Amino acid sequence: MRELLRQLIRVQEIDERLARLRREAQDIPARKERARSRLAEREAAFARAEAACQQELAEIQRLEKEVEAARATAARLRQQQFEVKTNDAYRALLHEIDTLTAHIRQLEDAELERMENVERYQRALAATRRDLDSESATVERECAELDGRLATMDSELARAEAERTAAAGEVDPDWLRRYERIRDHVGTLALAPVDHGTCGGCHMRLPPQAVHDARRCEQIAVCAFCGRMLYSIEALA
Repeated sequence: MRELLRQLIRVQEIDERLARLRREAQDIPARKERARSRLAEREAAFARAEAACQQELAEIQRLEKEVEAARATAARLRQQQFEVKTNDAYRALLHEIDTLTAHIRQLEDAELERMENVERYQRALAATRRDLDSESATVERECAELDGRLATMDSELARAEAERTAAAGEVDPDWLRRYERIRDHVGTLALAPVDHGTCGGCHMRLPPQAVHDARRCEQIAVCAFCGRMLYSIEALA
């Protein structure tokens, strides 16, 4: 039974390696997509910041035009002061000019605030652009590495499958079918080591007889809880 267990464990080791390789191969497209999504999020954030900066610039242009229009109106009113014939009309024009002058100051203050905002945006955008370029290079490198890894996996899988065929050929067909049924049922290890009186697969406490049988290796012990075949590492050493 020791030799049979060693043969089955060898098959199981190869099956585990094959499972890891297949999971890795299946995960590569998702890993590439996550990397690209990460870059896309940064690109979108940069685009939003750039749009906000452009909006500030557009608002500055609007304010500039409003200031120019207000100044032109004030200049026209000052010219009219020389043309009016009554003090009341003159005072009315003076009040209107003062109101326009105050409004112009408000517009200029708002324009100055917007210009300061633009300077902050532009500094932040420059730093973000550098980070974005760096992230783009990183994502491109990651995707290239993943593509390279995927290209090598076909040969690894082919070698592992050949090893599996050879190892399985050394096992008694009935025991191999039993191993495969258990593996299909539990979804992973069909053989589990006895670990301090517990099943190394389901971690349930084993009856003393099962522990004893696993150590003696005169017959293959089975976990009563999960159905895995049990073995003792010490007995197989």
